[in-house]
Amino acid sequence: MKWAIQLIFNYLLPSFLICNTAWAGIKAGEVVWIKGTLEASYDRGTSWNAIKLHQELTQGICLRVSKDSEAAILLRDGSQIRLRQRSIFCLKQAGPIPDTDISNKGVYQLHRGSLWFRNKRRVPKPIFETPVVTASIRGTEMAVTVADKTGDTQVVVLEGTVRCSNELGEGIIKRGQMATIIKGKGPDIVKILNPEDSVQWLLLTPKITGPSDLTAKGSEAKAIAMAKTALDLLIRNRANEALATVQKAEELSKLPAAVHVAKATILQSFGKLDEALVEAKQALKIDPHSIPALLRTVELFLGLDRIEEAESLLNNFDASADPRIYLQKGYICLIKLDSVKAAKYFKKALSMRPDLASAHLGLGLALYYQGKTNEGLESMERACLLEPLSAYPHYYLGKAHMDLEKEKRLRWN
Repeated sequence: MKWAIQLIFNYLLPSFLICNTAWAGIKAGEVVWIKGTLEASYDRGTSWNAIKLHQELTQGICLRVSKDSEAAILLRDGSQIRLRQRSIFCLKQAGPIPDTDISNKGVYQLHRGSLWFRNKRRVPKPIFETPVVTASIRGTEMAVTVADKTGDTQVVVLEGTVRCSNELGEGIIKRGQMATIIKGKGPDIVKILNPEDSVQWLLLTPKITGPSDLTAKGSEAKAIAMAKTALDLLIRNRANEALATVQKAEELSKLPAAVHVAKATILQSFGKLDEALVEAKQALKIDPHSIPALLRTVELFLGLDRIEEAESLLNNFDASADPRIYLQKGYICLIKLDSVKAAKYFKKALSMRPDLASAHLGLGLALYYQGKTNEGLESMERACLLEPLSAYPHYYLGKAHMDLEKEKRLRWN
């Protein structure tokens, strides 16, 4: 089956906020994550009301993301959508439920702002609408930005190809290219070196500070700030610069545990697990109450197949202090092939922190191993949605989709 997404951008602005009352009550998706304030409207934007985490989204709803806020929604057709601050997004028509009714495509509208979209389910891909361009996509991932007053649109494809067209022209864009469409002009296509730059706002920098780092002053405080900069470079795939920066942080001061946590993380990215473990242990020695130091040490123990040491270290910490301790215990259970106990740990972690992507991934794997395929896939999709640029959730989700397709073929043969 060919993957296809269609973007249709030829509607006047008022049409974005039309709500057909006959559609009310049809479930279209769910709010998975909110940072700041997310509001909803069913009356063409006349009134807006705050919306809560895990609230059900029904057909016809419009969402408005406030300043300095973000939101993540998972739609029933498997579409993962992240909305940036000041965006207005409407669910004009709910998409199909995978493996059931596939007669209707979802119709989603971006009135203003920016979104990131991915859908790897085998369903008819949705139609997106903004003011100035029509685009047909073969692929599964893209980023779209719409200017507030003009409706001018930028489309960046992260996977696949896109055919952009309006009454003044058309063009095909591929990964590594961006189409800019201005009202009254045809698509302008340019090459970009790194398409992921269009979604830098999705990046998350791991926390490295523990209790002892919070009171740092002078050169120690400067070293911690530089260590944080090093991690910012790392998550932007600038590993060599990250390593050089954390080494400069060490020159300022080796006393903060955070500096050693940062260095351990960077060395781990180079595959230098033994060297990374030395740094992580040093961080934990400096600050025995540092959760980032604990988690980095445990992860490195697991990477070196030293499971008993990892488990022993975790058992010396109060799990209620941080949900990520339950998370690590869950992964140890997965390693031991105890998916039932693992699922309990992951659910406990999520009860404390619902936006913990790695816990959603772990739960998805545990459910999948138990034969609960659709539940497992949905949990993995939540992980991908919460950390869109992290490789691990997407790897396991892709593998699960491949396994599912093999199972279907075996059933039909």
